Amino acid sequence: IPVVHYTGLDLSSQLLTIAQQRFPDYHFVHGSMLQLPFPDKQFDVVVCVATLQHIPSLAYRQQAVREMARVLKPGGLLFMLNWNLAGQLQYQQYLASQADGYDAGDYLIPWKNDQGEVLAQRYYHGFGIAEIAELAEDAELRIMNNELGEDGRNILTIAQKN
Repeated sequence: IPVVHYTGLDLSSQLLTIAQQRFPDYHFVHGSMLQLPFPDKQFDVVVCVATLQHIPSLAYRQQAVREMARVLKPGGLLFMLNWNLAGQLQYQQYLASQADGYDAGDYLIPWKNDQGEVLAQRYYHGFGIAEIAELAEDAELRIMNNELGEDGRNILTIAQKN
């Protein structure tokens, strides 16, 4: 069985504290996916689950994917899972207005407490499969798989660094 060395990253110090308490054998680092605090060619695999969709603006999303590619070893794999908001009719009412400076495909979805009160508007970018492929190709990654999950709610992407 191969040895796996797990390194987790989060921008929230509080969430990192919780993660370290729950998983004391793993390594956790405070940082931003826009400027990953790791050297080039550090990892065999990078996993990004339900995270890229919270990065506002195309330029920042491109930067985040380029950073993930930078820290991958040659031949390394990037696994991404992003929500397919555009393919789910119930979310169309939350499309953000481009007139307000949002990108096409951006959503503001209410964050509610148990009483139904809106506490904040959560930002999401609703990806299409082609858009994710363009981000990967821009970062010089080769798409190996880029498709909707079985239930259509997520887009699974596997890309490889040349």
